[in-house]
Amino acid sequence: MVLVTALTLTGLAVAAGQSDDKDGIILQKDDLELIRREVEHSRRQLDSLKQAELKIQKDVANYDQRIVTNRKIVSRLNRELNQLQTGIVHGEEQLTDSRQRLYRAQRRYLGNIRRFYFVAHRPMETYVDQVNDELDINRGIIYLTALASFESGKIAQASDFLQQSEDQLTELTGEKKRVAGLKKKKETATALEKTRKQKDQRALERLRRKKSEEADRILTLQHAAEEIERIIARLEQRQRETTAAGWDPSGGASAFATLRGQLPSPCRGKITVRFGHSVDEITKLKSFSPGISIRGRAGRDVVT
Repeated sequence: MVLVTALTLTGLAVAAGQSDDKDGIILQKDDLELIRREVEHSRRQLDSLKQAELKIQKDVANYDQRIVTNRKIVSRLNRELNQLQTGIVHGEEQLTDSRQRLYRAQRRYLGNIRRFYFVAHRPMETYVDQVNDELDINRGIIYLTALASFESGKIAQASDFLQQSEDQLTELTGEKKRVAGLKKKKETATALEKTRKQKDQRALERLRRKKSEEADRILTLQHAAEEIERIIARLEQRQRETTAAGWDPSGGASAFATLRGQLPSPCRGKITVRFGHSVDEITKLKSFSPGISIRGRAGRDVVT
């Protein structure tokens, strides 16, 4: 199929006079001015969309930077947690060893006390006449007393060591809890940054689609403006030609207008654009067609 372009009023226009040309030119110029205002408004809107796009892109970049920083911090906190966990395991082992040492010292101390008690409370009549046995007993009591004192010191040392182990384990456990809390906060912050980033990315996609639609609208309006400018040029040219040909300025009917309904079609086909005023389906603006458009088969003859 081929489209026969609009036939100007200088050829097949129907019932048109000089006054129609003037009205058409005024109407077309009004429409052209309206389109130009729409183009300017769309350009401002497009600039605003570009600024918004840059801002969202900057926000997304900031989200990425914060996410990377948070991940590094979480990684460092994980290493600290692993070290603290190793320290806690070692502290628990040390605490168990300290308890065992304290238990053994207490057992030795109690054993020495028991032996001291039995030696010190032996019946006196059994060794009253045995001086050497009495000396041995006194030496044993002195030895057991010193040994008990020594074991008591060992118990005190073991108790102190146990307390230190417990304090160290408590400190390590508290530090682990603190680091785990920091890690959780950073992971939560990272998740929030990801959610905000995804939200901004969706907004960025919508904005880009709107920006593309606005750019397409500007192109459509510019094409419509160019077409109107061509129409105005043709109307002004025709007005000059009709004026030079001596047409009646009062708007009287021309000889050509009297042939309305008697002229053959210039081409067999379907009329897609009629002569006169119409509303454009794309721009929704009023326009004036100085001729008709006929859609016909390719290669078909067109006659004047």
